[in-house]
Amino acid sequence: MNELLRRLEEHFVSRRDKIVLRDDVNQPGMTYEQLDLLSGRVYGYLKERGIGREDTVMLCLPRGMQIPIAQIGVWKAGASFVICEDTYAPERIEFIRQDCGCRLFVSGDNWAELMAHDSLKGRETLHPHDLAYTVYTSGTTGNPKGVMHEFGNLDECCEAHQYKGKPLLKETDVLAMNAPMNFVVYQMLFNAALFAGACVFIVPYSCIKNTTALMELYDRAGITCGFMTPSAFRVIRTLNPQLRWLLLGGELCANLYREDITLYNGYSMSESGSPVCLFQVDRAYSATPVGRNYGGHDLRLLDDGGS
Repeated sequence: MNELLRRLEEHFVSRRDKIVLRDDVNQPGMTYEQLDLLSGRVYGYLKERGIGREDTVMLCLPRGMQIPIAQIGVWKAGASFVICEDTYAPERIEFIRQDCGCRLFVSGDNWAELMAHDSLKGRETLHPHDLAYTVYTSGTTGNPKGVMHEFGNLDECCEAHQYKGKPLLKETDVLAMNAPMNFVVYQMLFNAALFAGACVFIVPYSCIKNTTALMELYDRAGITCGFMTPSAFRVIRTLNPQLRWLLLGGELCANLYREDITLYNGYSMSESGSPVCLFQVDRAYSATPVGRNYGGHDLRLLDDGGS
């Protein structure tokens, strides 16, 4: 049995009234009970249409709660998904739609139809080597390339979100989701938050590049942890006191250290689907180490000859 989905099923029962998803529009947020109900409607809709193992559903939806509702519903059906925020360029959306060979395209045009369906309880049996989701790369060197991840990788993703044996996320945490929801970092952090029973706050793009507005939102939402690029963190002057830690990644981390927050320098990639290396920043480095692996990866450094 997939441990992440098993843990989520426990949350649906034992934490039914706890808020699991929030954003700056839907207040006070979505409970586990509501997430179970709405994702069950997606599940019922897919099952009625015969969508299941090894089938792909493309989610082209606005940034917000609809995407995690849909992806949990897809997983309940035993199927896989591709996320593409609906603000993407139409030609990129169409390329991914054709390339992934999706059985169903979910967008604002048919979302109401999914939400009108009866909610189906439970879920299909999941197999470790079945396809769970596909992440498409940026395509800076050509067309975007799809990286497929199996259900078995979801537990590895959750296991790797720790440092020296201690999980990064607690049930009481509110995790700020700054990253685009089609990026692998979204999937990694969302999975880890679900596993821990933490709350995910989906940050609107309108304030991500405005550090004053971002910190005001963090304060208002009670954000305790999150992910940022080093360049975004560099321009923040005052941090909210409730922030426990920030994960830095996506680019070189250089000359960054603060005593008023715990910083982690992380290294990962679309191909891994989970954190690869993690290092707690203990001082400013010209090139901050990425540390070691705390998950199940076997890391090897090779020279140009492959030795």
